[in-house]
Amino acid sequence: MHTILVTDIGGTHSRFALFRLTPSSAKNRMPVELLFEQWFASLDFSGFPELLQHALLFLQEHCPALWENGTQIKLMVIAAAGPLVEGSCFVPNLSWTISPQDVHEHLGATPVLLLNDFAAQGYACLFPDAVAGSVVRQGNAVPGAPVAVVGAGTGFGQALILPGPPPRILASEGGHNEFPFVGKEEEAFATFMRGRLGTDNIIGDMVVSGNGLAALFSYHSGRQASPAEATARIQECPEALAWFARFYGRLCRHYVLGTLALGGLYITGGMALRVPVLRHPAFEASFTTSAAHHSILHALPVWHIENPQAGLFGAAIYGALHLQQLAAHNAPGTALAPHAV
Repeated sequence: MHTILVTDIGGTHSRFALFRLTPSSAKNRMPVELLFEQWFASLDFSGFPELLQHALLFLQEHCPALWENGTQIKLMVIAAAGPLVEGSCFVPNLSWTISPQDVHEHLGATPVLLLNDFAAQGYACLFPDAVAGSVVRQGNAVPGAPVAVVGAGTGFGQALILPGPPPRILASEGGHNEFPFVGKEEEAFATFMRGRLGTDNIIGDMVVSGNGLAALFSYHSGRQASPAEATARIQECPEALAWFARFYGRLCRHYVLGTLALGGLYITGGMALRVPVLRHPAFEASFTTSAAHHSILHALPVWHIENPQAGLFGAAIYGALHLQQLAAHNAPGTALAPHAV
C-alpha cells in the first residue's frame, strides 16, 4: 500500500493526514482515500520544524505500522498558505518559512512536494467527492474557461483552475492587495481599521477574514470580540454581517473579473462554513455590481465547498497524480499530470 502524508499549514490550524492510493479507471473517482487526520494549533509552535517533529511523534504513536522496518510513507505533500519561491514557501500569517529540507531531516529521502494551500483547493475541485459542494447560485459556465477558487479564513486565499488536459492550477497572493473601500461610510471603517491595526495599508486578508469579521463586529456593535466570538455572535449584529457579505462579494467579483473566470466560482474556507454569508442578499448584490459586466457576473455559477477537509484531499490528489505520472514515465495518455504554481 502506497501511503501519502499530507499537511495543510494555515494561519490558525495545521492539519496532518494519511492517505492511501486507490487506483481506479472510473471517471471522477478520487485517486486517494483518507486514513487518518489530526489537527494542531499553528501558533502553539515556533516554526514548521517543531510542528513537524511533534506531528510525526503523534503519528508514530497512533499509526505505528507506518514505521515498521523503516517509514512506509511513499511521499509527503505540504500545502502552505503562502507563495512558493525557489522551492520554499513563506507563510505570512505565521512568519514561517517551509522547505523540503525540514522534512528530510525527519523522514530521510522521502520525496516531498510543496504547493500553495489554494492550489490544493483547486486540485480538490477536480473531483466532486473531494469538495462535497452545494450550489450557491445557478448559472451557465463557459466550457473550457478558467474556474476561480477563493475562500476566507485567517486570510483570503485565491487560485485559478485552467482546464486541461492536463489542468493547471495557478495560485495567487491577491489577498495581500489593498482592500478597495468605497464611499464615506466604508472609509470611516477603514480609518477605524488603521487605528486598530497600526498600519495605513489595509489589505484584503485583514478585511475578509476572521479578524476582519471581529473588526466589523466591534465597529458596529461597540463590543470587543475575538474572531471566534464574533463568528459565534454575528447574528446579534446584522449590520456587521451585511458589511462582511458585501466585502466578501466584492473581492470575489474582483478576482473573477481580474481572471475572466467564466467557468464558475468555488468558495471555500472556514468563514463561509461558520457564517451565513453566501446566501446573504448583500453578497449577491456586491458580487454582481458592475456597469459593464453585470450580465457576465449574473450568469456565473457559484458553488460552495462544504468539505472542511478539501485542502487535505486536494494536496493528496496532487501527490497521487504526481506518483501516477512517475509510474507512467510521462507516457502519452497519462491522466492529469499535476502542475501547480
